Amino acid sequence: MKQVLAVLLACLSVSTVSYAGQANTSDRYRSVFQVADTSHASGALEILPEVTGESTHSNCSASSTVTDTNNEIPAKSLSLLSPVGTTEWISGRTNIIRWTSANVDSIRLEFSCDGGVNWQVIKDSYTTLNDSYVWSVSLLSSPNCFIRITDTTDASVSDINDVCFKVHQPVVTVTSPNGGESWLAGTTQTITWTSDWVDTVKIEYSVDNGATWHLIDISQYSTNSYFWVLPDNPSTTCLVRITETGFSYVHDQSNAVFTIEKASGPPSIHVLSPNGGENLPAKGAQYIRWTSTNVETVKLEYSTNNGYSWNTIQAGISPATGTYRWLIPDYLSTKYLVKITDTSDSSVTDQSDATFNVLYDVMSTLWVKVYRPNGGDVFEAGTQQELIWFYTNKNDFVVEYSIDNGTNWIFITSTDTYEVAKVAHGEEIFVARISWTVPNTPSTQCLIRLKGTTDNTIIDQSDSPFTLIKSGQSMVEPAPAPDEFLSVSVHPNPFNPQTTLSYELSQPAEVTISIYNALGQQVRRYAAGMLKQGTHETVFDAADLTSGVYLYRIEAGYSVVTGKMLYMK
Repeated sequence: MKQVLAVLLACLSVSTVSYAGQANTSDRYRSVFQVADTSHASGALEILPEVTGESTHSNCSASSTVTDTNNEIPAKSLSLLSPVGTTEWISGRTNIIRWTSANVDSIRLEFSCDGGVNWQVIKDSYTTLNDSYVWSVSLLSSPNCFIRITDTTDASVSDINDVCFKVHQPVVTVTSPNGGESWLAGTTQTITWTSDWVDTVKIEYSVDNGATWHLIDISQYSTNSYFWVLPDNPSTTCLVRITETGFSYVHDQSNAVFTIEKASGPPSIHVLSPNGGENLPAKGAQYIRWTSTNVETVKLEYSTNNGYSWNTIQAGISPATGTYRWLIPDYLSTKYLVKITDTSDSSVTDQSDATFNVLYDVMSTLWVKVYRPNGGDVFEAGTQQELIWFYTNKNDFVVEYSIDNGTNWIFITSTDTYEVAKVAHGEEIFVARISWTVPNTPSTQCLIRLKGTTDNTIIDQSDSPFTLIKSGQSMVEPAPAPDEFLSVSVHPNPFNPQTTLSYELSQPAEVTISIYNALGQQVRRYAAGMLKQGTHETVFDAADLTSGVYLYRIEAGYSVVTGKMLYMK
């Protein structure tokens, strides 16, 4: 092969050839040889070989260069930036594959979960325009995963992550009640479960062997236990189900039915929520929750003036499920209460222990999001880099960084610098920017986080690690500051249970859409992929979510638009 190449290149008056090839995922060999141009001398052809071999997944980037005496053919190169060997992905979630390239128009992306023995094609041909691809890993768990990128027109130009990374499958398993238990209505029992790679869960129960389900709690942090006050809903065919919030495919339920026994004694009612101190959105929705024993029907009421007067929400409903979805009125007050009363005996009643608040904008006091660096970025020591975050309420922040994936944190600055980035549905969305002199602390496990200056509450941090490199190392060019789309609209808004996000691109870009609830937790992420210039639509279905305010974040390349939506059932 070398002889043929040498002869052909000699005929073209070629003076130098470099060739790099990848044999497979475990062994690669590189051959470099020179062809001395002697066509104007004796016509002799001299080949100077040099062969080197490698047997590990060291930096697998490959390139090929051909130089002509008259014209230079640009070198091709590919270098995979993420995932790296320390990366841990969660299956079923969207993740970003990043790379750098030179003179490569399109690539094939592949994935292996068995150390490179077998490969699955992620995308057969994909543009290198934005140097990234958003992909959702199928449901699996493996510590031996690789990503490979290859020039679609030249298989010798390829790269693979240096060492294998891990993919984890989120799992939740109910351990109690798990079948055969007999619990008394009105008593407090402990629901327990185990979980792995699960942040928050929704807890439900059934009294008809799973035919229908009733909410116990939603967005409960997966602490693996929950104290449940049993409803007055006797049955011998009860089950409990635990589901990861926002990801319905991650769930488990009791292996067999258990029993809820009817309680003896006088009738009673106890309000569980809202029970004082909550901030709820006007025109939003909230679950009223309670427990009761020996009560047939109840009346639900609310007060906006600390109990001076009462307004009926619903009368004559069964208290058995212990929940009611309440559409909060369009009336602002800090003196709201909820009251539940036995319709046959007004002396059997209970109300919120303290007042709660109904506000127009719950989101503005909660939402902050780190934009850059947010995972996969590469910063060079000694350079000035811009740290960027978005937020919806003017505030001061403490900015810190970590080089050990969050074990220890180092102070950068305190700041209140901001500017208006977008006015979305009447609300100002701010963007904060600070210039950071990158320290000489090389690491691939770096994070940025924000804390409140008054209470040290951790508000947000980078979604995944970024990299700090020594001065002079090859690096990715800094991302430009976020810009905006030409236009974004949401219709209908308010909605139930679906709405359409329409967005117009001023130029081709890769688009991702993230949806956050009022607690700032991501509940949806859509990877729309590379889209052409023009108008596009994405449907947000919130049927399995609670009513209330949701915030959308649309990213196209380095452009970002944020706004709010109201889900009303």
